[in-house]
Amino acid sequence: MLEHKKGIFDKIARNILLVTVGLLPLFFIPGLGIGVEISKTYLLAFGVAFGFIFWIIGRLVDGTLSVPKNLFVVSSTVLVFVFFLSALFSPAPSVSFGGQSFEIGTFASMLLFVGFFILATVVFRNAKHVTMAYLALFVGFMVSSLFQLLYLFLGSKYLALGTFFNSTSNLIGKWNDYAIFVGLIALLGLLTIELFQLNKIQKIIITAILVVSTFFLALINFISVWIVLGVFALVVFIYTLSVRRLGEGENALKVFPFPSFIAVVVCLLFILGNTLVGGFLSSKFGIFQTEVRPSLSSTAQVVKASMWKHPILGEGPNRFSEA
Repeated sequence: MLEHKKGIFDKIARNILLVTVGLLPLFFIPGLGIGVEISKTYLLAFGVAFGFIFWIIGRLVDGTLSVPKNLFVVSSTVLVFVFFLSALFSPAPSVSFGGQSFEIGTFASMLLFVGFFILATVVFRNAKHVTMAYLALFVGFMVSSLFQLLYLFLGSKYLALGTFFNSTSNLIGKWNDYAIFVGLIALLGLLTIELFQLNKIQKIIITAILVVSTFFLALINFISVWIVLGVFALVVFIYTLSVRRLGEGENALKVFPFPSFIAVVVCLLFILGNTLVGGFLSSKFGIFQTEVRPSLSSTAQVVKASMWKHPILGEGPNRFSEA
């Protein structure tokens, strides 16, 4: 009986994380004035907390504790420790530790993100588990994309849901946040279609995901995402062109990686002609938004001034605007 229970708690923890991954792109609390980002923080907190509870129960049952000690886990743990020290010596500790609602940038949010990351490394143990996580993320993207397409054509008159009231409203958060999420999906889709053996139906699904993600990237037209996606697409193109072969032995033929090549061309098009090409879809759908952000030089000046005052631990988490 004990042997039977040894793996069940890990499976429960893994399923909790899978549900969390699938729901994160979709989850919000309608009609209560709670922002989309904060709603997702609550969901992530519940997912991480319950996932850790069942994982710890599993460790108590089987009597072993094993955590990967690779560079990513160690460095992320050090990052949390530095965040803790910085928040502890911050001029406003309450702002740095939790803020108003554990907003992104606080110690609490960093602890939550790293906790999710470490838990994922111990419950997603093989390629099948990682594939299930990707599938959950793809499903979340497809459902959120369907909502966004309906919202674009129907508007807030029918889909406000007590939360969405302007043209850039979406299920992820800020308009540029949505671009980052879509860029991640596009990159995962590109890696999947280039590096994995897929059947015809799977190729059709991944191609559809790439087309939809490209549409939304063009609509949002966030130049930073185009640059990052273009760089990774170029790396995938060069790698795939170097290693992929059709057949075996000396007669094996190189297979030209069309998906990554097309991705590189599209990214270059939007990088070089950002205003002209990228603004076309936005104007067609009547979407005009400006996310106010300091320039790179302004950010460098703020950092420099802050480091003069607080040379070791900085201004403190969640205090960039005060700086």
